[in-house]
Amino acid sequence: MIGKFATLKSPSMEEWPPEEVIFGQSSTMSTIQRSVEKAANANMPLLLQSESSTGKEIPARFVHRQSRWGNGTFVEVSCPAIPGTLVESELFGYEKGAFTGAYGMKPGSIEPAHRGAHFLDDIGALRAESLLRDCGEPEGDLNKAASVSVQ
Repeated sequence: MIGKFATLKSPSMEEWPPEEVIFGQSSTMSTIQRSVEKAANANMPLLLQSESSTGKEIPARFVHRQSRWGNGTFVEVSCPAIPGTLVESELFGYEKGAFTGAYGMKPGSIEPAHRGAHFLDDIGALRAESLLRDCGEPEGDLNKAASVSVQ
């Protein structure tokens, strides 16, 4: 689904199940809950690692909801759906005329996440060199993306 990403308003506290339902009562899940709560208070990028399809979105949304960005938008991007050559334009967008076929301006997925969260699901599916090149040092018009505040 190239060019499409899920822009979701973070659910209100009433729309979420209670923490006991999300985390349960086991000691392992209590440890995870404490880690997630600690991460919500940190103003830094967060990497959630686990096997594919284990529900990393749930703690990501919980961190978002508990953080100072909790009232902002939660943008989820499915990284396996992005071909390596399109990482830059999918994340940062592009301006009209930036390349052949760019007939208009298209915002990337980072921009709608301003003052919210940008969740890159299955980020391991992206080639590391693309990610480092595209996220490491934005150039030219991409500096606009650097002024966006996201969690």
